[in-house]
Amino acid sequence: MSARVADNFTLHTNGRSGVISYSDGTSALDIPWEISGSSRYDLVLAPFDLRQWRVPAGQPIPRAKQKDILAGLRHWLASQRTRSDIDLPAEQQFSLQPCVWHHCHHTALPGSAYCAEHFDETLLGL
Repeated sequence: MSARVADNFTLHTNGRSGVISYSDGTSALDIPWEISGSSRYDLVLAPFDLRQWRVPAGQPIPRAKQKDILAGLRHWLASQRTRSDIDLPAEQQFSLQPCVWHHCHHTALPGSAYCAEHFDETLLGL
């Protein structure tokens, strides 16, 4: 099964797992997913790796583009009413805890050890 949706994302399903394909002109990327075993999420995106294109094979994805793809994927998943492990914490309370990222002076997101910027950095890896 395959469903084409807005923002250059396509969901491909194969039983309880599949890939979300992203295409941007001549570049393409596949993000594996599986049905979550937790009531907290609908899908778990694993392994979550936005560092290299599938097409052109093995070409690095610039960090700024990785962040754009992550933001677009979050937006697309939300538009599909799909909760995933890349969602920003949704707790409504205000946090007074500092972000634990070295030399960061921002406040952590509620329910997280990181501010929004560094939460994304932990997803994208170094």
